[in-house]
Order: sequence, then structure tokens, then C-alpha cells
Amino acid sequence: MLFLFCEPVLNPAGRSMMISVAMILKKLAHKHNLSVLVTNHMVAGNGAPKPALGESWKAAPHIRLMISRDRGSNICTATTLKHTLLACGRHMKFQFLPS
Repeated sequence: MLFLFCEPVLNPAGRSMMISVAMILKKLAHKHNLSVLVTNHMVAGNGAPKPALGESWKAAPHIRLMISRDRGSNICTATTLKHTLLACGRHMKFQFLPS
């Protein structure tokens, strides 16, 4: 499994590079039967949180999940935002337990 943590991209050349990296990651995943996880953290922007990789990233992944956590109960929710086979809006609750 490959984990890639991305920083915000602010200029057109950076966006182009980001899309190129997405295409390369998809090819590597397909060729070598890999899973690729890219995190797109939320950042502050004009009073409301926004994705660090911007709106152009939405089309890049095959599957998009939104993961949130209730700080009071420490229960997390994963919601399907985009999937090639599953309906969007499906969600699952889970909790990380101490080891």
C-alpha cells in the first residue's frame, strides 16, 4: 500500500503536475495491483473549510471518501462521495481502539 500526503497547490503549473501525478498513481495501482491513498486535508478559506488540493482534485480519484470524527464519542464515519460501483451517500461508522 502506498500513502501519499499532498500539500496545497496554488498555481496552474502545480495543478497540472498534480493531475499528472494522479494519472501515474492510477497506472501504477492498476499495473501492480496496489491501493493508493491520497489525503486531502481541509484548510481554512474565506470563513469556511475547503479541500487543500482544490476543486480540480475531485475528478482524479476513482473513489472518494469523507471521513469525520465525533470528538465526544471518538466514533468515526466514512461516507462515500464518489465510487465506480457503489452508490454515493452510503456511510459506515467505526471506532479506533487502543492497541
